[in-house]
Amino acid sequence: MIAAGFVNVVLITLANIGIVSAESSTYKIVYAVYNAAFYFLPIYVGYYAAKRFGATPSLGMLLGGAMCHPDITALIGSGEPVVLAGLSVFTKGVSYTSSIIPIILCCWVMAYIEKFFNRKLPAMLRTMFAPFLTILIMIPLTFCLIGPLGGMIGTLAGGVLGWLYTNFGALSVGILAALTPLIIMTGLHLATIVPYCILCMTTMGFDPMTIPAAFVINICLGVSAIAVGIKTKDNTLKGQAFSSGFTSVFAGIREPALFGINLKYMKPWIGFGIKILDSPRKSH
Repeated sequence: MIAAGFVNVVLITLANIGIVSAESSTYKIVYAVYNAAFYFLPIYVGYYAAKRFGATPSLGMLLGGAMCHPDITALIGSGEPVVLAGLSVFTKGVSYTSSIIPIILCCWVMAYIEKFFNRKLPAMLRTMFAPFLTILIMIPLTFCLIGPLGGMIGTLAGGVLGWLYTNFGALSVGILAALTPLIIMTGLHLATIVPYCILCMTTMGFDPMTIPAAFVINICLGVSAIAVGIKTKDNTLKGQAFSSGFTSVFAGIREPALFGINLKYMKPWIGFGIKILDSPRKSH
């Protein structure tokens, strides 16, 4: 994420000073490299989540890849009814790309299913049939239950944004900024924040809430990551914290600071006014 973030910083800089055109193939190729780090996030998270829960990491990657597959994305975005083996797939407001919560939940459930088959199947059949049966069961669970559940939450969240600004005015900017990391983690920002921003721009000509909140959260996430870099004694973590913090503050690329520092250690996310790394992890 840090590598991809810096790639985009350089790309944005070159585009702003006119060296690279945003319409050029060079820009599009380099941007694709940056975007791949976040667009296909479920694949990377699938590996580590499956490993963490005791499942086969490659199966976690397979589920993550399926959730990001262009055909799945096209089906979900078509607006047409989608049916899986007779089961209705809820698609309104669903977006699996750039999300981590759905794939983590999928891998958590998958671990129990795979362990069950590993216990029950004979050793000579286990290698072939345990992963096959596990994925076979996970297909409907992923696309008919876990993913759609996140989609319904996103639909509700979209209505909440309008209610938030109507009832809290300027205070809604701070509230939304505090909630934005949670929304980004689930991948629901594409189904909630972005549509609300577009609606405001087309109806009022400006966005009174989501764009200011984005500036606030970029700075807060970046500064909290930089604070980690200042506090920690670990040189590796220090480099990660400073680099991700600066990309968030100065380039608006918040994912490295969010996923790599704030979410990983939690306390920076809660607030950097406390002892940021006062935890049992003495090495940090």
